[in-house]
Amino acid sequence: MKRTAPILALLLTLGLAFSLTACNGKEPQRTVKPDADMTAPPPAMTPDMAPTKDATPVEPAPTKDATPVAPVPAAPDPSKPLTEKQEEILKSITGEKLGVTKEHYYTSNETRYDLWYPQIDNLGGAYMGVGPDQNYSLAVAANVELVILMDYDVEVLALHKMYFVLVKECEKPQCVIDLLDRKKTDEVYEKAKAMFDEPTARFIKAIHKGSGSHILKNHRARIKQGLDKGGKFWLTDDAMYTRWRTLVMAGRVKTYPGDLTKGVTMTQIAAALKQLNIPLRVLYFSNAEEFWKYPKAFRDAIAAMPFDEKSVVLRSITLGEEFKIGWLFHYTIQAAADFVAWMKVPGSFSIKAIARLKRDPIDGTKYYSRLPGPPADVKMPQ
Repeated sequence: MKRTAPILALLLTLGLAFSLTACNGKEPQRTVKPDADMTAPPPAMTPDMAPTKDATPVEPAPTKDATPVAPVPAAPDPSKPLTEKQEEILKSITGEKLGVTKEHYYTSNETRYDLWYPQIDNLGGAYMGVGPDQNYSLAVAANVELVILMDYDVEVLALHKMYFVLVKECEKPQCVIDLLDRKKTDEVYEKAKAMFDEPTARFIKAIHKGSGSHILKNHRARIKQGLDKGGKFWLTDDAMYTRWRTLVMAGRVKTYPGDLTKGVTMTQIAAALKQLNIPLRVLYFSNAEEFWKYPKAFRDAIAAMPFDEKSVVLRSITLGEEFKIGWLFHYTIQAAADFVAWMKVPGSFSIKAIARLKRDPIDGTKYYSRLPGPPADVKMPQ
């Protein structure tokens, strides 16, 4: 009597073991002919192909270089307050003693900062900026977890605190608009006293009474611009407003006195962010850099910042009628690593010299560009 089935099964088992051992536990590479019918069903198994009961499956050898994949950390919840340890670290930022300024920028004269939204979308991390409330729109566009607002004008810092009062009171942006009316000064003052000490509350009252109408007029003008022409900002978009209010309510927006040219506050901020292990993803200068050439203190502070590969620098520059959009400005974005490289270039120069040397237009426009790093052979004025 022939024992064809058991012998055939044994041969099949040995063949399978050999193929698995030769491939070190990995499936051998298959070559599929272009003409193969990929939809054809596999051949049916016949009785003489069934494995014997004592056939032992061969397990593939483990891969020696297999590395366990670390779990992706959960994104920080911006609705949760900072921890006591995080707050303690931020308290180490004492800032600088500021002098008296002649001009106070309660509103932004940049009308098209919405151009930056697509490039900073959902960058996360920390945001740092100077100036008034345009920072709010930029911070929420980037979906950051911590906002640092720095300014050399104590009145702008008090302005931010006035906005904190309004935002905490208002669930919708229209409520903020309503409370900016000069008739609401006393009401805002009473709410400010519940949040801040008496001197700060009086400061807020003075700003509201003296400049509330001007601020309100500016916001209403922005609202009339239309969403496609710069009118999309934190007081016209419910989602942006809600995101900003969430950060304010959670205490994730901090204000510090500081002069960019002195570098003291910026260096303290850099050290704190490193302790917090939060990268600085968006750094916004407005057009401040136009008014001075880069001093060593500023360069050193930039070198100390905890940037990463996603970090960018935003700024506006006056380059003439041909290269502007809106009221006055040309808008630029720059990889933070490229700006750090520029700060290592010797010489006496400002942002205008960098921008005039080379710009890469964005979307084919003349008014929005990306600034590259310095050329290898660059020589700037000494």
